Amino acid sequence: MLSPLRFEAEVRERLKGRPHLKPIFSDVHDIARRLREEVDDTLFIVWNSLRQRYEVHCLEHWPDTYAWAVPFDRLDARVVRLAKRNNLRVRGRDIFREVDEHNRKLEESALRQFRNDVVAAAIESRGLLARYAWEVL
Repeated sequence: MLSPLRFEAEVRERLKGRPHLKPIFSDVHDIARRLREEVDDTLFIVWNSLRQRYEVHCLEHWPDTYAWAVPFDRLDARVVRLAKRNNLRVRGRDIFREVDEHNRKLEESALRQFRNDVVAAAIESRGLLARYAWEVL
């Protein structure tokens, strides 16, 4: 883990040439510090003045440091909770299981909808086919 001063210098170096990204090293709720201590010591928060939102960046990402956009308009404990929940290092297998389960449910729903559409088409066309059969016979 880098010392706080070395970390800040590294962040500023990686953000050089991108003046719209303002790094946040301290805030009212210490979210920036907690993110580094509790989740990953390579994460940092920036304010993106072009998009008017907070973003989480990572020193390990190369060449761009962007990791994800904070879906809230302020920094609070939800950011740390979200980072913990989505951390592949800690919850990798669980995250993939959740994705697989979600995809399985989507596939079941699509199959159920397809079956319903086929049944509805059969019911709708039954009368037409019966009428046609009587006309031919």
